[in-house]
Amino acid sequence: MTTRPRVSVLVINYNYGRYLPRAIESVLAQDLEPADLEVIVVDDGSTDDSAERVRPYLGRVRWLTQPNGGQVSAFNAGFREARGEYVALLESDDWWEKGKLSKALAGLEKDPEAALIQHWMLQVDDDGRRLPGYSYPPGPSRFSLEDTLEGRIPTAGTSCIVFRAERLRPFLPLPSRFQYGADICLRLLAATMGPIANIPEVLGCRRIHGGNLFGETIYDSPRKLAQALPFHTALIDYQRAQVERIGRALDPVFVRRLEGDRLQMELFLHRYNGDYPRAAGAWLALLRHSGARLYTVFKVLSLLIALVSPAWYLAAHRLYARGSSLRRLRRTFFPE
Repeated sequence: MTTRPRVSVLVINYNYGRYLPRAIESVLAQDLEPADLEVIVVDDGSTDDSAERVRPYLGRVRWLTQPNGGQVSAFNAGFREARGEYVALLESDDWWEKGKLSKALAGLEKDPEAALIQHWMLQVDDDGRRLPGYSYPPGPSRFSLEDTLEGRIPTAGTSCIVFRAERLRPFLPLPSRFQYGADICLRLLAATMGPIANIPEVLGCRRIHGGNLFGETIYDSPRKLAQALPFHTALIDYQRAQVERIGRALDPVFVRRLEGDRLQMELFLHRYNGDYPRAAGAWLALLRHSGARLYTVFKVLSLLIALVSPAWYLAAHRLYARGSSLRRLRRTFFPE
């Protein structure tokens, strides 16, 4: 009888062959016994050289392919094959520090109420250089359901989470209509069952580059925005449904922030498409949506630049992200 591995690592890949070896090597370098580690590379219909890049590792990893369906679809496919007591996720353009898995497993064993544990990820550019403007708090070691409902958990993407397979299995697979957001869904599901454990340390690197379909990078491209908008709305609905299942509700302030993100995406998409009236309408809706808080009013007013030129706004935003003195001034006069 085959021994069950302690942890299954799902490396999710789509056309990231150039990054894939570093991701795989960072998993194989973890300080676990080989019998405790199962590595499944789930390829989501890549058309690049990913199959060639993975070939040297096939003695130690499994190569699972499927037609292109998005990150969540790839996660579902990998989870169906995973045999480990714990499951860890890694996007193929990211990588882990040595010791990440042993720390995560120790954290989950120390906190049996937690179904999931996360840690911080250093934000880096395409060449692995640290990006300015990203920082994480020194704690805590746990997040509550209220932290989740109110959107107070600093998250670092998909590659920082490890979860107990049997605790989350009843709620899986995740909705196949989602192209991305596996980490958002898994954190929420875990939070409805107990606290989310947290390791307030940087235990990996997360690449921010032109191919990402999340965060600030979606504003670079109308194609990405058109893809992201329906999934953003669907994710909000999913979060509402999951917390209603346990008789709770998302915090109205958190929902307001999510709705504000949607309106901002609409503003950029309409502006890229040359539809000035609808872009201006989205901006006016954001202004009404902002309430009386100084920070949100400041943010909405700054988006007037995007109405003139999305490129100008993105350039100004990058300059702001690099300037610590600019960020300090903003926090002084327009606190969040």
